[in-house]
Amino acid sequence: VYQRSNMATAAPHSEPPNKKPKMMETQSCEHRRHLLFHCPQRADRCTVQVRPMTRKYETVSLLPAEKLLRQLLLECRNSMTRDSSSSKLEMWFTGGWVRDKLLGIQSSDIDATLSSMTGMQFGTALDDFLQEHGGKYREEAEKIGVPYNFRGVHKTARNPEKSKHLETAIIHIFGLDVDLVNLRKETYAQDSRNPQVEFGTAEEDAYRRDATVNALYYNLDKQQVDDFTKMGLQDMAAGIIRTPLEPYQTFVDDPLRVL
Repeated sequence: VYQRSNMATAAPHSEPPNKKPKMMETQSCEHRRHLLFHCPQRADRCTVQVRPMTRKYETVSLLPAEKLLRQLLLECRNSMTRDSSSSKLEMWFTGGWVRDKLLGIQSSDIDATLSSMTGMQFGTALDDFLQEHGGKYREEAEKIGVPYNFRGVHKTARNPEKSKHLETAIIHIFGLDVDLVNLRKETYAQDSRNPQVEFGTAEEDAYRRDATVNALYYNLDKQQVDDFTKMGLQDMAAGIIRTPLEPYQTFVDDPLRVL
């Protein structure tokens, strides 16, 4: 999670700055109190340095538990009967986990996004897969020193009042909390912040998000970061928070995004 005011803001589609945002003049709190008492007219101009939180790494490096999770998800997919939903199934780790990894912040909360299956569909298949192959993954987890701790798949219901517009599946495994969810497109009516949700493309899923730095996708097959807005990586490098769409559209669709 970002610290408030750690990153500058910019309107979407504007040219990114060519260099890091200029640091404001540094003033200590003690000096500011001195100015407030002795020279209030100068205190109004007193500023505090704010250093943008910027990208630390160029790509994502997985920890052992994350590597094992990637292996599990791909092997589960590859074991499925090749029907229309699983034959071209792509998977990504998405959102805040990718952002935090690039910032050098570790996170155990992962959103795993699916191209052509719902979270519950894949979660059910994963549960069946681990019924047969769980022993193998328990041993692998013990070798790398992480807990297996799989207790089945749990469903979370839609909760529009908290901006949760889609039913998802949750698993706890290898010390990680994983949400399974499909790519989606959201369409809002003018008089409601509860959208109509349907399957979408990766680009549609990216542009519905609140900020470009939260719209980054780690492709499990290619082991690379996909930036479908073409702005997320450069905004993170520059310390900018930018909405993928026009800010008015993003915040009118769901006013809670302002918070």
